[in-house]
Amino acid sequence: MDVNLIQRKVDAVEDAIRTHVEKLSAKRAWNYAVSSDRITGRARANLQQYASLVQKLGKGTSTKYGNIRRSEIREAMQRCRPSVPVWILPIYRIAEQIKIEPNIFDVIIVDEASQAGTESTFLQYLAPKIVVIGDDKQVSPAAVGVDQQELRDLASQYLYDDPYKASWQEPTRSLFDEAKMRFDGMITLVEHRRCVPEIIGFSNRVAYEPDGIRLIPVRQYGADRLEPIKPVFVKDGFMKGGSQSRVNPVECDAIVDQIEKCFADPSYDGMSFGVISLQGKQQAQLIEKTLLERIPPEEWTSRDLRCGDSADFQGSERNVIFLSMVSAPDPERRTNARTTEMFLQRYNVAASRAKDQMWLYHSMSLADLSNTEDLRFQLIDYCYGTVNRTTESNSTFANPVPEDIRVPPFESLFEQRVFNRLIDRGFQVVPQFDVEGYRIDLVIIGSKTKVAIECDGDFWHGPDRYQADLARKRDLERNRWKFFNIRESEFYIDRAAALVPLWEMLNELAVHPSGWLPPDQDFVEDKAHAPTLEAPAPTIDSNPSRLKSSESEPVLYEREDQVNRNHRPAPMPSIDVRESEPDNFSKGIAEVEPEGTSDVSVSPLQIGWPRNPITHSAGVEQVEASLKLTEYVEFDEETTSTANARPGRLLEEVLAIISTEGPVLGDRIFSVHTRCSGGLRVGRLIAEALAKILATATSRGLVVEEDPLGERSRQQRTYRLPNQPDLRQRTLGPRTLELVPPRELAALMEALQRRQTWMSHDALYREVLNCYSLKRLTPKTQQRLYVVKTRIVP
Repeated sequence: MDVNLIQRKVDAVEDAIRTHVEKLSAKRAWNYAVSSDRITGRARANLQQYASLVQKLGKGTSTKYGNIRRSEIREAMQRCRPSVPVWILPIYRIAEQIKIEPNIFDVIIVDEASQAGTESTFLQYLAPKIVVIGDDKQVSPAAVGVDQQELRDLASQYLYDDPYKASWQEPTRSLFDEAKMRFDGMITLVEHRRCVPEIIGFSNRVAYEPDGIRLIPVRQYGADRLEPIKPVFVKDGFMKGGSQSRVNPVECDAIVDQIEKCFADPSYDGMSFGVISLQGKQQAQLIEKTLLERIPPEEWTSRDLRCGDSADFQGSERNVIFLSMVSAPDPERRTNARTTEMFLQRYNVAASRAKDQMWLYHSMSLADLSNTEDLRFQLIDYCYGTVNRTTESNSTFANPVPEDIRVPPFESLFEQRVFNRLIDRGFQVVPQFDVEGYRIDLVIIGSKTKVAIECDGDFWHGPDRYQADLARKRDLERNRWKFFNIRESEFYIDRAAALVPLWEMLNELAVHPSGWLPPDQDFVEDKAHAPTLEAPAPTIDSNPSRLKSSESEPVLYEREDQVNRNHRPAPMPSIDVRESEPDNFSKGIAEVEPEGTSDVSVSPLQIGWPRNPITHSAGVEQVEASLKLTEYVEFDEETTSTANARPGRLLEEVLAIISTEGPVLGDRIFSVHTRCSGGLRVGRLIAEALAKILATATSRGLVVEEDPLGERSRQQRTYRLPNQPDLRQRTLGPRTLELVPPRELAALMEALQRRQTWMSHDALYREVLNCYSLKRLTPKTQQRLYVVKTRIVP
């Protein structure tokens, strides 16, 4: 019995039922709304007249006929109101166009009630039932220009005996506040469907968790998402203007520059954008004006670009939001802390509008803000804390786990065995994944979505546990989770066959292993930018007793299976590395270099090699005689940022780096390319972009990928061009020891070990450090050398 097949059939039936119910409900509703009993000829005429009168009123600024037309609209509404079952109107239109009478509707629903002031309480008079939807942690009525004393006088005159008179006198009080005070039975919705977890985390911290509420982000996302939080410190930022019109022009320019870069970045294709000023509307207006000068109108439309303050964006969302803090340090002006409820509401709204990515531009650092309760301090601190977070509760495991000893966080050996087979295929897998208060055995992280793997053991836990599992599954499927069940008995009968349906399902959902690329994807977009590799063809001498070289052709190392294993090595030259100073080590080795050898210059696309490089394939005599640490040649040409470069250009640059420094680790390629493009560190998006380029180059045969240590990450593998040797003995140069290719380390260790076969591991490691002019044998270095020694060195 195929549980997954049955489940897919059940899902298909439920989807069909849901679709039919939706269509039937819509059809019946429309049949009722436009039935001949309701929409008679007179009713149709009334509706037509109402629409015509509203159109003629326009903005209602006419002093001569404005009030007369409003009265006519009110009378027309009174006649046609019963013909329409649902009216959707702003509050001011209700007061303006509807004759106020008790219970003229069955139900009143007020959305965004936290922005509706107490003047909207008359809505309770219009129906016996009212549904008030809002959030008292979001922007409340600003009450700008309202005379609070006048409110108090009116309350004393008309509400003198009302016990809640004090509440009516507060101009910033909302309808939601009123409903929360007067009625019980409030339903709190905690499922949050807009933001990714890192973005909504700030609102949880400052607004909801202090009240014992935590919003649960349920939106699906994959591994190829944007970096959720991007804080940017604008060190030269300053404020100008009066207290009500302050702007920060430096922040404005920086935001506009970055928006232009985002629009040009394919990663942001199809995404909407918004800019929110955290201090006044003037900054938003300045940014909007600057954007209008630099962004074409069609781009505004396609990106749904909008600028405003928190109140303008309440109820709205965008894929990417830019926040401008505006505030800047000013020694002549005191910085007032922003700790009131009003600022909490504004910051909460602003920091929860972005679905995928939130940029924070700030001119004040944490050192400029002495009050840790200041919302500016808390937002800056949260953003940098999120960016610098090194671990996550749901983190992927990169390495296999034992199959005969249970290790945390796995709950069974069955889960561990399934997990190993998933990562063997190259998938990113999280064991015991936490989501919405539930735990999933294994979750595969795809580029756009996730897939839940349930490892069903054969032990029956009873009907209660079964019902709880079904309820959990339905709850998560409602939020678009896809499940695959693996039964323990089927897995142990035929492990390969049990996982075949899973591979098919993952392929259907476009969930692929890390580094996967479509087979027909072409990274070289323009032949003019396709790299041209010109290098002398290497000569491999089939005679294992000698290595042949000429002045015009470099020598490629022989493989181990080409070596004459009966070849008797000659006595080794006497080179006492331990007694030599580190600076003189290369010089000491150079004395035994065969005559006629010289270094060949290396250019980005014209490749040459040392005449007699050391190899594992040569006999001991040749290994020792040709051992030389040549000067490391560093790539130092300008490269293009991965955010702006075409894939063809990136491929050309990566090949140029490899031609200069190869064989070279992927980590080194990434760091060199980032440094030469003006970057400071290799971020996730940069690493992913360059890893795809390496995958493409490898699949096309432009680059040889070697993995002598069995590394899963491309960053830890070694890359060279096809006509480059698989080994070049070089000085450390700008590299750390961890960035030296494993075969290069192994060759040096083997040569040192053959000279003194009695050498202990620790002594060998220290000799390697001496060769590279290093002194400290750190645990990390020792571990690296140990792995190379045990896996590669004979």
